[in-house]
Amino acid sequence: MEMNASSVAVASTTPGRSIRTAWTITAVALGLLVVDRLASPGDVLGPAPASAQVRSVSGGGGDSGAATMQDEPSDGRVNPAEQRKQMISELRTVNQRLDRIEAMLARGVSVKVVDMPELRLPKALEDRLMERSGN
Repeated sequence: MEMNASSVAVASTTPGRSIRTAWTITAVALGLLVVDRLASPGDVLGPAPASAQVRSVSGGGGDSGAATMQDEPSDGRVNPAEQRKQMISELRTVNQRLDRIEAMLARGVSVKVVDMPELRLPKALEDRLMERSGN
């Protein structure tokens, strides 16, 4: 059997072409997966299981209390009523602290400057002020 140059060229490029086609299809599929993952950034690693967290909250100043989640079901779910009670308790603590800050600001805050750097205006602003004052 005699092979001519054209049959050898076709035979050698056909496997290369199919490999390139396979790589192209794989690259397009991976690109689509990346675009899909970027479109929903919260799900990059899949859905996260919910877990209950117990926190200790202590207020500032003289208040020191601890708010923890209680009456939590044994299967790991959070009791919504207790969670709301904890949130309300934390909001009350924050409101008390904010009220103290507002009261302190209403009485006035005294500031004593110990070391004042020399105040130097930019040249352009200084020139404009001099023109307005007429000097």
